[in-house]
Amino acid sequence: MFEQQQVPDRIRRTYRSALKQFLVWCHQQKWYEEQLPPHTTFIDGNRRHKRSARELHTQKKYTDGTGELLQPYRYGLGAVVGDVISETLQKEIAEFHLFRLNSPRQVFQPAFQPSTLEREVAGIRLILGWLHRIQGVPQEDLSLTRLVHPVKLIHASDKTAFEESYEEATERAQESVALAYSYIQWLKAEPKQGGRGLNTQRVELSNLKIFRSIAWFVHYNQIPRNEPLPPREWFEKIPVIQAFDAEIATWQAQVAQKATSQSARSDSVETMSTWAEVLAVVEMLRAECVERLEVERQTRKQRIGLGPVRSLSAIAQSYQRFLLCALMTYVPPQRQHFYRDLLVAPINSSHIQECSGYLITDSGKWYICVLGRNGKFIDSPDYQFIIPNIQYGKDCCFYHYLSRWLNEYTYLDERDELQSKKGLRSTFQPQHPYLFTKRNGKKYENPTDLSHFIRDIFLRITGKLVSPHQVRLLFARDILSKAVVSRKYDKALDNLETAEVISKAAELAVQASVHLNC
Repeated sequence: MFEQQQVPDRIRRTYRSALKQFLVWCHQQKWYEEQLPPHTTFIDGNRRHKRSARELHTQKKYTDGTGELLQPYRYGLGAVVGDVISETLQKEIAEFHLFRLNSPRQVFQPAFQPSTLEREVAGIRLILGWLHRIQGVPQEDLSLTRLVHPVKLIHASDKTAFEESYEEATERAQESVALAYSYIQWLKAEPKQGGRGLNTQRVELSNLKIFRSIAWFVHYNQIPRNEPLPPREWFEKIPVIQAFDAEIATWQAQVAQKATSQSARSDSVETMSTWAEVLAVVEMLRAECVERLEVERQTRKQRIGLGPVRSLSAIAQSYQRFLLCALMTYVPPQRQHFYRDLLVAPINSSHIQECSGYLITDSGKWYICVLGRNGKFIDSPDYQFIIPNIQYGKDCCFYHYLSRWLNEYTYLDERDELQSKKGLRSTFQPQHPYLFTKRNGKKYENPTDLSHFIRDIFLRITGKLVSPHQVRLLFARDILSKAVVSRKYDKALDNLETAEVISKAAELAVQASVHLNC
């Protein structure tokens, strides 16, 4: 019906809601039942049948094709009806929780977070469940010391006793590492082989860290009261902790080596060769600055049209991608530190350490004021660019996007109600006065942060690599040759008159590209 009446997608939800309310009202009237034929039921056509968790899981890869589960879907201790967790084990897990929560974070893990603790406790329950269901360990025998057996080291003054205790501790450490890898291999095994089919990269690391945390816990109470060494240094002498530290270091080294090899292979990826390709990517980014994206990979004969309403953070990130790449093409592109240190407005403050320039508005036009290398002369910039107000069609221009990012953004929420926000930039709650911001509200501090951000944008859309430096090279090769500028690119930007010529040439090229794509 909506397709026949050509009802826009954005108001179909309102129509459905009104129709439902009308049918509910009709159903409450006496004449409604009198007019209905017998055995008529009220059907909500928009509500889909919700299948049970059992029904969903039996259709996944855990079945043998006949609907029978190859293994219990849940295996964690306490996740299956009938599990009995002893009071001793419950107390032990609670003590582990308090130990990790209250222990000095700088001793164990500098980046320790409460969410990490919750994952560790959940991981321990999974390991204990695996011991009981897969390894056949009775529930009454389950304990954290079953995973990592503590061995008390004799003081080094008794050399013979110390060597014997250290040898026993080394053997126990090897048993704990073997148990950890036995569990990891079971997680990675395919369901047809009785495993879980978890092939993610961090399965091994996360479980090795859980075993190491257990080793910390079971050995923490063994620290002598008069021990002069800090806890971290004392732990480093425990064989089981040494073993898990070595396994974690090996895993991290392998991942780093793999990343290096992937980076070397990425050098063979095709790079952009023309300025027209850069402009085309910017136009594609502008097309993503919408509240609802087009539905991709549709299987219906008749196109649905647009997807659901996007979150404000997703829309804001689309605007930021477009504005960053647009400023690199609409005006002569600078070095990438210029965009990291570009202020929203001129600010005279001793707290601002890095400042490459700032934005101003005058007589309805936007300008970028470029400062010297020291970035201290706010009142007397070296020169300024006028940001070209590219026209994209009727009632749409570049200044609109810039204003929505900084000043005010209006949108329709999921209820099709008009809402207003003080600029999309505020969605990320920035803790700084710079134009571009990370999603966590922090500034782009490092050169690699912004260059990787730009690289990923172009790689996602075109499959080709490009860096801010390569953008400048393409601009210099294609735009400067048309502008008939004799100076080198860097020299030209230091001269206001020459910079205006470059900016005008860039504006004409972008405007021609926009009209070509419209």
